[in-house]
Amino acid sequence: MELVNRDEGYVSVLADAFHKFCRARRKLRLTRLSFHSSNHLEKSLQLLMDRVDDLNQDIVKYNTYSRNLSKQQQQKHQSDKRRKKFQENEDR
Repeated sequence: MELVNRDEGYVSVLADAFHKFCRARRKLRLTRLSFHSSNHLEKSLQLLMDRVDDLNQDIVKYNTYSRNLSKQQQQKHQSDKRRKKFQENEDR
């Protein structure tokens, strides 16, 4: 069955009304949610934020460790290279 819309203004008004209705329902749902469980949500959110902060600090520590380890390995490699070159020169 094919539907043909000949009154776009009417459809536009209905779509706008439906959109407002959906927004009102979402707002009501959020309001209900905040009234009934705001304390629990606030505590949970605070704990989550604390854990995210801790995780961020651990990431910074790990990145610093990784960067320092890489520098040390590079320095060791260069030192070994110089020592080997020096040893080769001594052997000649």
